[in-house]
Amino acid sequence: MIKKMKELTKENKEWKEKNKEYLKELQNFFDKAENIDDAELKKKIIGQMLRCDTILTKLAEAQFAEFYKLGYKSAKKE
Repeated sequence: MIKKMKELTKENKEWKEKNKEYLKELQNFFDKAENIDDAELKKKIIGQMLRCDTILTKLAEAQFAEFYKLGYKSAKKE
């Protein structure tokens, strides 16, 4: 079961990497950030956004794993 969960999490990393809407919005963010003249401010803004994205990704993947567990338990009962 743990091995299956790790495989599921690995597969889930693709959920945003292949999402065209997400990638479009990410590119839009970077395009706008490119126009920030202050290099230090630009670095801080991009870094903060990437930290938020990492946290959001971990939360989403935890939910995927939880739904997988619920589905697995439900299927075992049937």
